[in-house]
Amino acid sequence: MVARLEHSGRGVITLDPDQIAAISETATPVPLSIPSIEHAGGSVRCTLAGIHLTPR
Repeated sequence: MVARLEHSGRGVITLDPDQIAAISETATPVPLSIPSIEHAGGSVRCTLAGIHLTPR
């Protein structure tokens, strides 16, 4: 299984080439376009957090 690092398209443009290279050593970067969520103050982390919760 390959690790993936999801982040917003706006977030990835703030990373410099060394940071992207460091991330790429251990995970596949997956930029996501989420303009509506970001405009409302949310983030990829906020949107995906529920996926990792243990079912009740």
